[in-house]
Amino acid sequence: MREELRQRREEALRRARETRDALIEQQQQATNRVAGDDETARQVQEAIKGVREYQMELIRKGLKPLPIPLTTEMDDQLVREGVLPPVEAEDVEQ
Repeated sequence: MREELRQRREEALRRARETRDALIEQQQQATNRVAGDDETARQVQEAIKGVREYQMELIRKGLKPLPIPLTTEMDDQLVREGVLPPVEAEDVEQ
């Protein structure tokens, strides 16, 4: 019973990460479609980078984050810095 529950939680965590990564990929594809030329694409990428950096600073300061998902790299960085706790399978809600 406990093992089954642990496996279900791990699966839920895996699905949540896959969903987050898929959303980030969709955002990237939409950005590329809108950007058109190289200069616009560069400007859009710089804007996204700036928003992500701002998101990281908000979280580091304990302020309310923007309603955008963290990338895996952002999440990992905040965990390494001790700002966020590592996500364990037990932390995932059913």
